[in-house]
Amino acid sequence: MKLIETISKQIAAEYKFESSDIGTIFKFSFEKSEKKGASSSFLKSVPGNKKLLGFAGD
Repeated sequence: MKLIETISKQIAAEYKFESSDIGTIFKFSFEKSEKKGASSSFLKSVPGNKKLLGFAGD
């Protein structure tokens, strides 16, 4: 959980997670930034000009 908290702080994001018998899903939401750098196809727009980055882990 420390990794999730650290990532959340680094990207100024809020996060939620859901756990079940098959694993855990983490969802991050953060404000869009116009900074130059690497981008990802894993990011998708959500209402309110926020981005949602989702990934699942065990």
